[in-house]
Amino acid sequence: MSTRTGVHLLILVLFLLPTSAIATQHEQPEPVSSLGAVWILSTQPCNGGVGNAMERHPQEDAIRTSKTIDLPSLGLTFSVPQLFDVERAVVKLFMGDTARGVVDNYLLISVADLEPPFAAVVITELPKQMQNQEQAFQAVSILQNQLAAAAGVKPDLKRIDGPFGAALEMVVRDRVGSHCFPTSDFQLAPNGHEVSTCGISRFTLINGHLIEFALVSVIPPDTPDGDAVAFVREAMDDFWVSLRPIQE
Repeated sequence: MSTRTGVHLLILVLFLLPTSAIATQHEQPEPVSSLGAVWILSTQPCNGGVGNAMERHPQEDAIRTSKTIDLPSLGLTFSVPQLFDVERAVVKLFMGDTARGVVDNYLLISVADLEPPFAAVVITELPKQMQNQEQAFQAVSILQNQLAAAAGVKPDLKRIDGPFGAALEMVVRDRVGSHCFPTSDFQLAPNGHEVSTCGISRFTLINGHLIEFALVSVIPPDTPDGDAVAFVREAMDDFWVSLRPIQE
């Protein structure tokens, strides 16, 4: 059963190994073609018993029309994008979670109301002493290694350049979504699973917040093995620019 790590982000410090740079520049992607319910979660049970913790967003109708979620208290806005092989997206917001010792705010996307998310934006409100790139990225490195350990995965975090400045990128083959995705132990597709998947996360700082963009993509059939990572990176190129600072 997947559970969130209890390690406090404030004490996660590790010197990063040199990493590579990848330039990424993408325009705002097309909005999702069909947006279903928009929910607010009061808790995010990792066992999937989330039904009794959900209530409709009071501005659901406006969000479904605009396909945009404004988060003025965080200085951010999110336009729900069209993602590969997703006919209808359901959005869940879980705000102000303190389970990890900091304040996390989740934008979660799934294909049905009670299904686990396959895409997420996690906005972590860091204390002032952590609001710098090196300390934040050092914390990410340790935390992701801890989350991957239960699945027997050794993640490779690479430094890249993106639309928000420097970022860390992590690609994990066979990763799948889970009810506490993406801040819980990694979940992988079982051996012999007919559908090929690939997970990708990118971490960056925006407005002093540490942001994780996480996405699990189904790899199209007959995609050469060497092209699967390129496919999921292209999907992420569109996904992460869906979050933007609010211009005052």
